Amino acid sequence: MFNYTATLRLLPNGSLLDVDAPFDIRLIDPSLTFVSGVGTGFVTAILNAIAGLIYDEIAPRLKSTIKGLVNWGVLKTVATRLNKGVPASMPAGVVLSIRSLGAATRPDPTGAGAGPEPVIGVRAVLGAFGGVLNKFPPLLENLDRSKCFIATAALHPLAPDVLALQAWRDTWLRERPGGEQLIGLYERISPPLARLIARREWRRSVVRILVVTPAARLARRCAKRA
Repeated sequence: MFNYTATLRLLPNGSLLDVDAPFDIRLIDPSLTFVSGVGTGFVTAILNAIAGLIYDEIAPRLKSTIKGLVNWGVLKTVATRLNKGVPASMPAGVVLSIRSLGAATRPDPTGAGAGPEPVIGVRAVLGAFGGVLNKFPPLLENLDRSKCFIATAALHPLAPDVLALQAWRDTWLRERPGGEQLIGLYERISPPLARLIARREWRRSVVRILVVTPAARLARRCAKRA
């Protein structure tokens, strides 16, 4: 058996080449000691004598493992909150940048009245080429409010292509014979498809490129001719 102790120090990672690791880590004052069992005292003494050499060998892998677990947990937590409780990973192209760290507290999560719980306070920002909002699926309430379900699933509810399609629907299609019936049919069958699309970034990208963008282009042409 062995005991390993160290002080874990989290540091904001400023490297743009390591976007999957918003935190870097330092292991301060590491200590590796072996504990003897029955009949293993001599072997344990030898291991403790060379504990420094053993630690130097395993330290890079240990640090890499801890760093990976910490950053995976942070990125998953942020992505899940942005996806309103749906477990998720950070969409491709979105970078979480840590600006500062510090001691903080939060209310007792158990509700047992134990008082504030000490936590690590993190100030961070999200960044992405083309905007962050388009990378995440929209809130379900936005899907219901816009009624432009599939376009809103592939983009943000306020994206220009979504607004163009909504305007075409309300000012052109609705005024045509059978337009109201087509809109009603779409609003009945599209929500399940929209929710399926919103759950995966690759689905959103495919729908955005092959469906929404061409449809919005045609909608703008119709608006110009009207």
